[in-house]
Amino acid sequence: VAEFEDITRNRLSRGVRVAEIEAVQLKLAEAAVQAETVAALIEQTIDRNIEAVESRREITAEHVAWTKRNSSYATQMSRTVVSTLFEIAGGSALYASNPLQEIFRDTMAGTSHLSLAWHRTAPAYGQIRFGLPVDFDTL
Repeated sequence: VAEFEDITRNRLSRGVRVAEIEAVQLKLAEAAVQAETVAALIEQTIDRNIEAVESRREITAEHVAWTKRNSSYATQMSRTVVSTLFEIAGGSALYASNPLQEIFRDTMAGTSHLSLAWHRTAPAYGQIRFGLPVDFDTL
């Protein structure tokens, strides 16, 4: 988000200051709140896992599924944040000299790992919550 702000703050497109376009402002606000939500979710997940380990509590299947659910959701939301900003960054975001293309490319690569796929992690959480069996070896 900060990189997008820096690049966009004084950028002109056809003589118009991009930062003054309301749609860009709205997308920035949306991406920023999503990024802050991701950070809060990950911090909560890390804190809860550290607390479980330090207190030597048993790590239950539900706890593992909760952690995988949160990690996957945060990953997918991060992808949405980066995609939102990249889409409104304009064609110049595609140039190798633009830092946004590297951020976009790295985010797409990192969020494409099967272990972080929502369709693989979310069902296990639901299965546990409904008292159904879960095969964690397949996650």
